[in-house]
Amino acid sequence: MHARKNLTKSAGSLAAALLAATALGAASAAYADSASIPAKVSAATSVSIVDLTTNPVISVSPTSTKRKNKLLEVHALTTGFPGTATLSGSVTVNGVTVEPGLVEQHCGGSCTLSATWWLDIDQADAAAPGTLKNKLPLSVSFFPSAGNGAGNVAVLAKLVAK
Repeated sequence: MHARKNLTKSAGSLAAALLAATALGAASAAYADSASIPAKVSAATSVSIVDLTTNPVISVSPTSTKRKNKLLEVHALTTGFPGTATLSGSVTVNGVTVEPGLVEQHCGGSCTLSATWWLDIDQADAAAPGTLKNKLPLSVSFFPSAGNGAGNVAVLAKLVAK
């Protein structure tokens, strides 16, 4: 319950921060284009004006070796430019699909998809031994997509205690 409360709180904070950063415009975003912030328990990146029709892969890699009793949180924000009909996204970690799977937002013009995915590292490794534990770094991939158009993408992945 405590992890779920923190997950909701951190997702809201991230969404607000990412939305504010996106609202600052292209001049401010230029400093973050394709930037990556690697760290032991978290990693973040953002990409501006990416063609979402090509199904790009946006990757980050937290490198913590302490993965016992950990939950991986992945927060992503995608903004579609005018004319975007639908935005969607999904996440994998070392090839393992992360809950809740595919998330979609149907748009009527400009659109924002903000979502949080999670993965219990212990449960996932028990189901597929050797896939996540002792694999450094974790390879977290976000797959944003749109039927048409381009957009901006930001991703944050972090390991938290359960």
